[in-house]
Amino acid sequence: MSNWKTAFAKSKYLELSEHGSRLNLSFTSHLITGNAIIGLDGIKNCLFVLDTSHGVTRSYVIDLNKVHAVSVIKTYRNIEHDELKNRSITEFLERIALQFHFSDTNDTIVLPFYDCNADQEKDRQQLELNAENWQKMLSKMSGSRSDKHVGR
Repeated sequence: MSNWKTAFAKSKYLELSEHGSRLNLSFTSHLITGNAIIGLDGIKNCLFVLDTSHGVTRSYVIDLNKVHAVSVIKTYRNIEHDELKNRSITEFLERIALQFHFSDTNDTIVLPFYDCNADQEKDRQQLELNAENWQKMLSKMSGSRSDKHVGR
C-alpha cells in the first residue's frame, strides 16, 4: 500500500473513531468501502456508516436488531443477444452492494461495495468477497435470514 493510501486509510479510520466515540460506540470491525467507511459495534449490535460521497459527510446507524434480512445485490448492465458466448458474466457487472431490509418497516438501505465507474476492475473480486463476508457476519448478528445474492 502506498504512503498516500496508508495516510488516507488512517485518516478515515480516525474520523470513524471520532464519530463513533460521540455516539458511545466501540468498533470491533471496520472497513472502507467506496465513499463510505463502516464500523461494527458488536456489543450494541449496530453498524455505523460514515458516508463522504459528493463532498458531504453523512452518518447513520443501522440497528441490527431491526434488520430482517441482509442481501448481496449485484447489478448488471444490459446484455445483448449472444454476448455471453465469448464473454464472462462478470464483465457485465456494474455494482455490488449490501441491502438491508427491516422487519418493522418496508424501508431498505443500500450500502455500495463496488461500482464499475468508481472502482478498478482488478479490485472487483476483493470487494465482492468483502461484501459477501460482511453479509454473512451481519446476517448472523441480526438473526436475520440471509439472501446471499439477488441479481438485477
